[in-house]
Amino acid sequence: MQRGRPKKDPEAVTSGNNTKPSEAKSALARPVDLDDYDFENVSAGAAKAIYIDKDKQKRVMDFEKKINEKFGDGTIISGDKAVEKTKKIFIPSPSLELNIALCGGFVKGKAIELYGPESSGKTELILNTIGKVQKEDPNFTAGWLETEFSVDLSDAIKKHGIDKDRFHLIPFDPDKGAEWILDRIREAISNGVFDIIGINSIAGLTPKEEMSKDMGESVIAVQARMMSKFFRVTNALCDKTGTTVIFTNQERDSIGSYGNAQVTGGGKALKFWAWQRIRLTREFIKKESGVDPKKVISIHAKITKNRAATGHPFKECTYYAEYGKGINIYADLATAVKREMPDVFIVSKGAWKPLVEIRGSWIYYPNKNKTVVDKNGNKLAFNGLKEFRIYLQKNKKFFDFIYNKLILHLNREEELGNDLGVDLDETEVDEIKKESKANARYMAGVDEEITDDEMGDEE
Repeated sequence: MQRGRPKKDPEAVTSGNNTKPSEAKSALARPVDLDDYDFENVSAGAAKAIYIDKDKQKRVMDFEKKINEKFGDGTIISGDKAVEKTKKIFIPSPSLELNIALCGGFVKGKAIELYGPESSGKTELILNTIGKVQKEDPNFTAGWLETEFSVDLSDAIKKHGIDKDRFHLIPFDPDKGAEWILDRIREAISNGVFDIIGINSIAGLTPKEEMSKDMGESVIAVQARMMSKFFRVTNALCDKTGTTVIFTNQERDSIGSYGNAQVTGGGKALKFWAWQRIRLTREFIKKESGVDPKKVISIHAKITKNRAATGHPFKECTYYAEYGKGINIYADLATAVKREMPDVFIVSKGAWKPLVEIRGSWIYYPNKNKTVVDKNGNKLAFNGLKEFRIYLQKNKKFFDFIYNKLILHLNREEELGNDLGVDLDETEVDEIKKESKANARYMAGVDEEITDDEMGDEE
C-alpha cells in the first residue's frame, strides 16, 4: 500500500485544477542542448558589443564642446582634465605605520573623523600632524576650534613644534550656540584660508536650542540635524578650496543594541560624509616591541572607512606616542621594517635581493652571511626591535637610508614590485645599483663619486 502523497507526473502542467499531461512538454522550459547552440552568432554578437562607435564618440565630444561654449569652460570635462580634477592629495601624519594603513595619509580637502575612548591620542595626532607638516611646508596654515576646553595650546605648540603665527584659534562661545561657530567655520572653509582645521570635538558642539532648555528637558536629534546640514553645505566647499577638516569624536554605549554597542555622538551624518574614519584605542605594550611603557603609550588604529584606499580599506596598525614629545618615529620605523621589509628588494649585481634579512628576532643588514660594519666598528646586526630602534635613533644616516628605501618601496610598489621576476631594462637596473652603492657609501661616510667600474662590486 502506497503512503504519502501520490507522485506527480513530472511532465504535467497544472493550471488551476486542470492538469494536461499532453501539453506539459511544450510548456516546460527545456534544457539547452549544446549541439544545437549557435556559437557563431554568439561570437558575432560579442564582437558587435565591443565595436567602437566612432560616430557616437564624435557626438559626445561635439555635445561637450557645445555645452562648454554655452555655459562656460569646464561645465563638462573629460580625459586628463577629469582625472586631474579627482586626483587625491594626501597630508602625511607623523606615523609611517598610519600612513601605510591610510594608503598615503589624510586626504586633502575632505572631512576626517578620529574617534575612540578617552586618552587614546586623538587630539595629539592632529596637533602632531600640524607641527610635522608646518616644518616641511612654510605656507601651511591651520585653524583650531576647541569646544571641550581641555587643551593647553601653549604647551602643545611647544611640544609639537607648531608655528604659532600659522596656527589660528577660532574661539567658541557656548552662549551663542554651535550654529554660530559653525557659520564661522563654513566661512573659513569657503575662503580657503586654512589648509587644515581641527575641531575638538563634535560632542562639545551644543546647539542653541539645547542651551536654552532646562537640564530636565530633553531635546531630540537637534545636534544630529545641525551636523547633517553642516556637512551638506561644506562638503563641496572643502573639495573646492582644498581645506581638510579633522574632527575628534567621543564614543557612547548604545543601550539595548546587539553586536557592537559603541556609537559616536553627533548623529550619523559624519559617518556618511567622512572620507576616512579612524578608531584609536590604547593597547598593552608588548615586551618584544622594545619601548619603555613608562615613557611611551601604544596606540592601535583601526581604519573603519577609507574612500582613498587603493586596496583593502579596513587596515589596522600600531604606533607609539611618547609623553611630552608626540609620535616616536624611531619605534614607528622599526615596527614598519619588521612588517614591511621582507618584501622590499634592491638590485645587486643584476639580481633582486632583500634590503634586510629578518630571522626570528634578529635583523641583519644586508643579510646574515654578510653584514655591514659602520665607521665606528658597529656590526649592523640587531637582536630585537629595541636594539634596532636605538641604532636608528643614534645614527641619522642609517635612519634616512632605511626610511627612504621603505618609502621608495611603498610609492613604487606597482612599478618595481616585490616579485623577484620583475622585468627591468638595463638602464633601470644600473640606476638602482648605482643608487644602492651611493647609499652604502653615504652610510660609511665615504663621499667620493662612484665610477662605472665600481658598480659591479659589493661593499
